[in-house]
Amino acid sequence: MKHVALFFSVLALLAATAAAAPRPRTGNITGTVLGPDGKAVANARVIVQTSYGRHPQSRLTDAAGQFHFRQLAAGLYDMRAYANGLWSDWHHNVMLRANKEIEVEFLLHPKRPAKK
Repeated sequence: MKHVALFFSVLALLAATAAAAPRPRTGNITGTVLGPDGKAVANARVIVQTSYGRHPQSRLTDAAGQFHFRQLAAGLYDMRAYANGLWSDWHHNVMLRANKEIEVEFLLHPKRPAKK
């Protein structure tokens, strides 16, 4: 009988611990990629990585030029988009907060040649 009581005590403790566990600290980044003409760009590649250059990910935009990155760890991110030889500028230090969604817009333009 003591073992049964101990078992239920441990089970109750585990349930209380699980209920009190912190929620994941994630958020979402969504947005749109636009061409030089201001129109949405389908199948553009959007790149996101931590501001330290880690954990790069990419997504393609849908027919409406929309992209979605879901459940990214809260923190700072660098982002860029490209399609058909056109590139956006980098968006540095994009702040993503836990349990939030932010929207980012990219404007594509011809890639500038590297300075010598």
